[in-house]
Amino acid sequence: MPEEYSLSTEIGSSTNVLIIDEVGEFVSLLVDSLLSRGFNVYYFGHEPKLFFEYLSHKKTFVYLTEVNEETSFEKIDYLYFFPKIDLDNLRKVVFLNRNFHCHVLIGIDYGFQQASELEDLSLSKEFVFKLVLFKDVFGPRVTSGNLGQIFSTASVGDRVMIEQSAEELVSPLYSDTLIKELLRVSFLPYGKGRIYLIKTEEINGQELVSLLAGVFPEVSFVLNQNQSFKENGFVPKSGKTINIRENVGFRVEETAEWFLREGRNRLVKNQEVPKIDNPRFSTEIVQETAPPPPSLEVLFAEKANDDTASQEVKPEEEKKETNLVETYWQEDKKKKKFVRKGFFVFLSFLFIFFCFFVIPMGLVLIFGINGFDSFKSTKAGLEKGEFEEAFKSSQKAEKYFEISQKTLSLASPFYSLIGLEKQAKSISSSISFSIQINQSLKAFLQTFVKITEAGGGFLKGESVDWLEVQRIIKTNYAYAYQQASLAQSSLKEAEAGFSYFKKNDIFSLAGEYLPEYRDKLLKGQSLALVLPEIVGVGGRKTYLVLFQNNLELRPTGGFIAAFGIVSLENGKLVNFEVHDIYEADNQLKGQVEPPAKIKTILGEQVWYFRDSNLDPEFSSSAEKALWFLDKEMNVSANGVIAVNLKLVGKTLNILGEIKAPDYADEISADNLLQKVIQYSETTNLDKGLNKQEFLVSLIKAVYNQAQKAESKEVVGLEGVVFSLLENKEILFYSSDENTEAQIADLGWDGNFRQYQNKVEGYSIYNDYFSINEANMGINKVNYFMDRTIGHEIKISSQGTVQEKLVLNYENKSPSENWPAGTYKNYARIYLPKGTKLISILKTDPENSNIWTPFTDSAMEVYEEYNKTVLDLLFEVPVKTKIKLEINYELIEIINLSAKINSYLLMVQKQPGAYSDNYNLIISFPENLIPLRVIPKAVIGGGKLLINEKLDRDRIFQIDLAI
Repeated sequence: MPEEYSLSTEIGSSTNVLIIDEVGEFVSLLVDSLLSRGFNVYYFGHEPKLFFEYLSHKKTFVYLTEVNEETSFEKIDYLYFFPKIDLDNLRKVVFLNRNFHCHVLIGIDYGFQQASELEDLSLSKEFVFKLVLFKDVFGPRVTSGNLGQIFSTASVGDRVMIEQSAEELVSPLYSDTLIKELLRVSFLPYGKGRIYLIKTEEINGQELVSLLAGVFPEVSFVLNQNQSFKENGFVPKSGKTINIRENVGFRVEETAEWFLREGRNRLVKNQEVPKIDNPRFSTEIVQETAPPPPSLEVLFAEKANDDTASQEVKPEEEKKETNLVETYWQEDKKKKKFVRKGFFVFLSFLFIFFCFFVIPMGLVLIFGINGFDSFKSTKAGLEKGEFEEAFKSSQKAEKYFEISQKTLSLASPFYSLIGLEKQAKSISSSISFSIQINQSLKAFLQTFVKITEAGGGFLKGESVDWLEVQRIIKTNYAYAYQQASLAQSSLKEAEAGFSYFKKNDIFSLAGEYLPEYRDKLLKGQSLALVLPEIVGVGGRKTYLVLFQNNLELRPTGGFIAAFGIVSLENGKLVNFEVHDIYEADNQLKGQVEPPAKIKTILGEQVWYFRDSNLDPEFSSSAEKALWFLDKEMNVSANGVIAVNLKLVGKTLNILGEIKAPDYADEISADNLLQKVIQYSETTNLDKGLNKQEFLVSLIKAVYNQAQKAESKEVVGLEGVVFSLLENKEILFYSSDENTEAQIADLGWDGNFRQYQNKVEGYSIYNDYFSINEANMGINKVNYFMDRTIGHEIKISSQGTVQEKLVLNYENKSPSENWPAGTYKNYARIYLPKGTKLISILKTDPENSNIWTPFTDSAMEVYEEYNKTVLDLLFEVPVKTKIKLEINYELIEIINLSAKINSYLLMVQKQPGAYSDNYNLIISFPENLIPLRVIPKAVIGGGKLLINEKLDRDRIFQIDLAI
């Protein structure tokens, strides 16, 4: 399924990986591992296309016949290069790295001839990559190399010559272990090092033969008697050594089983009957060589002989009777000896069982539980904004998890002996999952501490090294994202193991928040790309801040009651001033012709700064606001930031009560809106203050208090800003095209979302809905308004889509007295382009049972921003309720012949509007089955019922199958 819908969905674009392989064999295991983690893999190299036939159904795997400068890639995030003889392909790797800024890992054997050249290159700054050295690789699919040839030959022959002498050392490295280390190293930040040496425990030739003889008993292994000791190969000047400890015997057994099984499969497939060199490969039916059953004569003859023998031994019986007592004591002695021996064996078994099974598992569970408890403390610290404590808890968790994992790794072979391999694997998966989550959180915490220091310094007007902040965010967030991605890809594997620790609640929590957490990390990386430009590193930036009162709702968030001018120089906050909007409008020279709606609805003959945000597309309104700022205040700015009262309220939640100058009241988050209403009704004539001055005074007081914020409060403020950006209560516009494009990708630009209508290989149906309102009654009635939205969508058996919107309004104003009163609503409803309007009905305010058609004079239908717009004007009188019912049909038809159809509905919220209850009902034909519904829905009778709060832009996804 596709994932780009301009907003986050579960339909997705994954990380792209390119593998350039000159070695083959074990590299195919890397392909499998990356695919299992949800990456898109491009492969070019040693193995023929037929080798990957088993991946032909995978749309995330692409086999390349050539890689050059003309090869078209959308993007490359990671590149793996495995040279074998020379570095001819290195030029391609360097080109791709410079073109896509991808992470590069080069893996070579210690014996690679040009290893020293790669080392010199890795230590230079010309080409940034990680170099990993390894040797003596063995395992499934590995048939080359010293050990690979031994296993390959032993599986089909009866005599194998080994290059090593009895005393010569070898370091067996299991292929799966190598792949895991390659992945782990590739996801490490570059600051951790660039050269890595993978080493395992060494064994001599004689020990190697002993291991091989145990799994190939019919094969004769012959060591080289005259072999001189080989050099260990290339030894780098510097690098980090990765020491691997694992049960080599167990890995040798696994490898032998694979080779023998593959050998048998090939014989069955080719229907061959080979010579019987190795009985494991025999396809003949071998009959038992037991002697034939005896004849009747023989049986009777034996019976006769028994009778004769019986008669002859009678004298002996008398002799035995005389020694009966002696025989009894001998038998009793044997029994006692047997009992003692059995008891000793039993005690030995208990001892071994306790030491090798009970104690390790107890340690695994104890340290694992401690790790999970520390993990909870990390989460608690994050929620409280206590990042230092959270970081310490994450370090403890890491220590506990590592001990638990190592203990389990050492004991796993023993659990396999008693049939507990599956359980041990489940526990191991849950610990690995937790380690990945914890490592991700550690990187996030380290970064956020730096961001908090920078944010606190910025508010105080101090100099901040924003380039260093950018570097830390990009590096640490990339690592945190990769670890979180690995964890999410192993969710199913890890689930069962959590039950052994009785920590299913932690697993559920992680599974729920992982997608959102990953999305935030990606957004952090994207923001880091333009952060120095936004704060004016190396220059000067000026921003216009619009303070919008959403109690009088306007298209971009509220009536512009005040504005601020922020000046930045080389990343430092040098000035912040706040003005009443009328202070600027009173300086307008001449007259500006207003838009038609301002003329006809507001009755204004002149267009002012305060009404510049009539366009729902924020970038358009922002440009108009910049024009007015220049004309009225003679100030040029590089961008616009729009905020509303929700920012003030949430900031007061962090900072506490504040007393605005010239006003006696203490202002808190709880009484903010009431005080805004109160001071909208009155003026402070004694001090020469008008109705808008209260908001200006309050903003200045909040800013002054924020400058004194402690570290914990700064964390809270940063969280508030991020959440309000996500919920479209803070909007940002930049006149710099690159910055604006990045902000648009983050979804913080306040514009209408555009999405792709088609994705190759998938049947996707796109739907859209957004309502944008402007209070044109010149009052603060939105404080008293309630609104709910009902949305019914019917998909017919022919694939047509008909929809009904029901908008419910209630005006709870106590009277017509200002700032309350009638809600004069200029509403624009945006629907998919080409939508066919069927009808618009409205209830009578005096009688909700009477429905009347909307008059043509109060509505328009036109196209704007690639959408069809229903332009409506209506009123909701004091103490009344009304309903609007809008019926329409989309022009696109769903292709119901496809096996799976994805129906995607995007609903965009309006900045400044308080969260509405949104009730969605989708009806579909009986022959279709909903395979996946996001978010969760009640399903029954061919309908889906979803209830959500429109506190942010939302996407609803329903996958329907025939």
